[in-house]
Amino acid sequence: MVNVAMGETYTLSTMPYKGDDPGQESWGEVTTSFYRALLPSAFEQAVSFFEKNRADIEKGFSGKYVAIWRDTILDSDTDFSRLAGRVYEQYGYLAIYMPFVGRKSMLEVRSPRVAQLKKDVP
Repeated sequence: MVNVAMGETYTLSTMPYKGDDPGQESWGEVTTSFYRALLPSAFEQAVSFFEKNRADIEKGFSGKYVAIWRDTILDSDTDFSRLAGRVYEQYGYLAIYMPFVGRKSMLEVRSPRVAQLKKDVP
């Protein structure tokens, strides 16, 4: 089961697992920098989430780009630019993972070959 937040309004915190004010310098004996160093970044969490849940995500979003924040799919679109514009407008310029789901078709073109000219050497 994957979390999907499309259509809902979320406030995304830059603090890992913490909705507190990012300016707060400590929680008891644990400082902000120490806390951040122990936990993966939101982007790393999103990449990991995508890899672990790829099969489920492909069922619902094949052929689209998805915007993932930590363990939540925020939005999707077939056009990357439209998706990025909407997501950054709604959530701000955060490091949001936006992979393409499925396989892109690729055209394979062979490179031209240069024939080596042989000169008759007397």
